[in-house]
Formats: sequence, C-alpha cells, structure tokens
Amino acid sequence: MTIPRLRFAPSPTGYLHIGGARTALFNWLWARKTGGVFVLRIEDTDTQRNSRESVDAIFTAMRWLGLDWDEGPQDGDDLGGGPHGPYFQSKRLELYRQFADRLIASGHAYRCYATKEEIDAQRMALPEKQRDGFRFVSPWREKTAELDRPHVVRFKTPTTGEVVIDDMVFGAIKTAVSTVQDFILIRENALPLYNFGCVVDDITMGITHVARGRDHIINTTPQILLYQALGEAIPAMAHLPMMMATKSEKLSKRHGAVSVTEYRDQGYLPDGLLSYLVRFGWAHGDDELFRKERLIELFDWSKVSKSDGVYDFKKCRAINQKFLAKMTTDDELRLGVVPFLRARGLAVRDDHPRLADAIRTVRERSETLVAMADALDYYFRAKPEMDEAAAQKFFTAESAVPLQNLSEFAEANVRDRADFEGGFLEEHTRLDALFRAFVAERGLEMKALGQPARVALTGRTASPDLASVMLVLGPAVSALRLREAAERAAASPSATTDGPTTP
Repeated sequence: MTIPRLRFAPSPTGYLHIGGARTALFNWLWARKTGGVFVLRIEDTDTQRNSRESVDAIFTAMRWLGLDWDEGPQDGDDLGGGPHGPYFQSKRLELYRQFADRLIASGHAYRCYATKEEIDAQRMALPEKQRDGFRFVSPWREKTAELDRPHVVRFKTPTTGEVVIDDMVFGAIKTAVSTVQDFILIRENALPLYNFGCVVDDITMGITHVARGRDHIINTTPQILLYQALGEAIPAMAHLPMMMATKSEKLSKRHGAVSVTEYRDQGYLPDGLLSYLVRFGWAHGDDELFRKERLIELFDWSKVSKSDGVYDFKKCRAINQKFLAKMTTDDELRLGVVPFLRARGLAVRDDHPRLADAIRTVRERSETLVAMADALDYYFRAKPEMDEAAAQKFFTAESAVPLQNLSEFAEANVRDRADFEGGFLEEHTRLDALFRAFVAERGLEMKALGQPARVALTGRTASPDLASVMLVLGPAVSALRLREAAERAAASPSATTDGPTTP
C-alpha cells in the first residue's frame, strides 16, 4: 500500500497568510491521520519578491501552529532533511531543465523564440473585442530548430478533447483543452513557471495527494496535461472552498490581521486559531473547539464542503476565548501568559505562587493571552495603575469609613494561599459568605461599597468579584490597598467639606 505523501508549498514573498495556514492544516491532518508524510517545499522562483525573512516567517508560523513537517528545509539548511531535496525550487533548476528536455524530445513541448513584439503584434491584429481572450499561436509550435537565441519552452497543448479532474471535494470537473493555450514551462531566465515547477516537484517528491484552494482549479487542468504527457500518475486532488473577505472578495494580504504571526502576537492560542480555520471547509456537527489530536482522529475528505465562507474576525476571537476558557490547562495558560506579562514590564515567572489562582479569576473573560495579561496586571504590581477618573468618582467622603472597615476585614479574614484549608473554590465560598455578612451587618449596599473597593484593589472599575481579588492579592496587600484608598477618600474635597459618614 502506498504511503500518502502530502505537501505544503508556500511562496516566500511575505508572511504566512491564514488562508495558507488552513491549506497546510488540511494536508497535515491527512498525513498524520494516515501515517503518511508531510512535506514542506518553498516555491521561491519569484526572484523579485522572495526574501529570507519570509522563509523564516513561514518556519516560525508553522512551528507555532504545531504543523511540523517530516521532509523539507530546516533553519540554516536550505537543502533540508529528507531524500527528495533540495526543497527550495531555486535550487532545482537543473531538474526542471531535464524534464523540459524530456517533453521536447517526446514532442509535447517546443522551444519558442517569438519575441514580445511578435506576440503583441498577433494580439493587436485581432478585432478589439477579441483581444481580452487572446491565445497566442506560436509559429514555432511544429519546429524543432535549436537556435542560439533567447527563448522560452512552451507546452504543446492538444487541440481536442477534455481534461477531467477527479476531485475529492467537487467531484468530476471537466475542462475542454481548447480553452488552454500553449503555456510556458520555462522562462528565458531558466526559471520554471508555477504549473511546470509544481508538477516536476510533485512527481520527484512522490506526492500522492494535492489539497489547495479551489482558485487553483484553473491550474489543475494544465498540470494534468503535464502528468499525462510525462506518463506519470496523477495525485489525488482536493480543491478547498475559499476564505473570503466578503461574499465576493477573496481574503488577501491587504486585509488586516491575516498573518499567522500577527495572531500569535495578539495572544491567540495555536489550537484556538486552528479550531476556527478548520471550519472553513470542514465540520464535525456543531463542534467548535478542537485540539489537533482530536482533529487528526476526526478529519476526512468526505466532510469537506464545497461552500466558500466569509472570514469573521470577531467570530475567530470568540472561538479563541472559548478555547482559552474551556480547553486549556492551568499549566498551558501559565506558560502562555507569562511572556505577555513580561512585555508589560512585570517580572513574573511561570511558577509565581499567585499566578495559577490569578488566571483562574480571569480566564472566562479573556479573549486572548494579551487580554489576559492586561486583566492580571494589578495582581503583580506593587500598586495598581489607577484610573484617576474612577478614583475621583468613588473615593468620596461616604466611602472613606467603609473602605477602612473593609481593610480591617481583609486583614482579619483573608488567608494567605499557604493557609487555605481546601482549594481556591472552597476558600472563595468561605470568604464570600463572610464578606456578604460584613456588608449586611453594617447596613451597606453592595453597589455603594463594591465600586470604591474594586477601584481600590485593582485601580479599575471592572474586575472579578471582590472575594476572588482579595484571595489572590492576600491579606497584607488587600488591606494596604483598601487602607490607602480610605485615606485618600478621607482627604477628598467632599470629605473636607462634609466629613465622612460612619455606617
């Protein structure tokens, strides 16, 4: 039985686009599900736009997503690991020349010496209405002369018949060969055009399955003609539905936030992003959250849809929030959020004694790790960054004594983490009951005390519940922040004028 071999072949002309990541994911999933081989190949024949930085960006993005490759280039090794290298097209030019010569010798290709001026003249000789559909007819098609002049190599397209793509998603796709002109295989500069380089590489790398966006259907017809002319087996084809920016506009690099590494930098989780991307063309009921191991188990071409989808950044963010809240372990979140805390100037280690409990209080609300780091900020500063407008609004004469009393309550009732008799939830239940009793005994309204206390403890008007915040901060820090807020409230203009009110 043939071992499936699949590939992802990006062009290094920029970052890895999320549409490319979706394509890589589908190929990777089938390779992993079947015990096959996943090949990374760099199609770098666009010499004007290629860059090493883009190659490195592709490596970085693929590794962050967890889409490892079995064969392909590695850092500092352009030849790459595996028996079918080099894995950069720019280092395979002799191979393309050999295949072109093979097609010329068999009568399936020819050297075309026509100049640009000759081609333009043939186009301009047509009535104006026919020029948009111009198909060049080369005078060299039936000639075998080999001249010492610049030339391209063209494929000699059959004049009759049709090509049938047996597609795993769309079924039989038929195209009349009369719609295909004699396309160029190799330019004058010896570089292959996409269709030729792609076919030669897939043949010599033993690729058995090719999955890519349905916009490549137009390329698949000439590629099948090349396979047939070379007498080679045609890989199984799967054309995937498109990721669209709108119902009529293809998602492209000019649309914001489409770089995989940009999502990484915004604090998305790799599996959170993949959970959203995989549903562009594939579904498992109404399930939205997947770890890669589960996707490998479930993935099948029969579940791939034909329908395009519009990329929804808000939905992507919501899926990431759900994944963060429901699918990640405490250890994953500790390791994941620490770099973003450090980016905020906080010297927090992933083994910080308060970190796990702090994460527990904010994970349900956080859409990304960046948002989580922001929500955790006040737990790890000596003093919270104060919202001054909120402080002026809530640190008033009426709040001075309640804040002081709450400071004393915290000192007496909040335990250090080492003194918890049970887990965080049990300790929260105990402290929350005591806090509510404290409020009731003094005849306070929670809304009157809640906001001054929240601003005192966190510097913000929105936070987890007060019992949770105090448990994470501990008795000493909680009491200090509340006491300092009480002193500020007592010294406020309203306190100077009216004096504090004792409950």
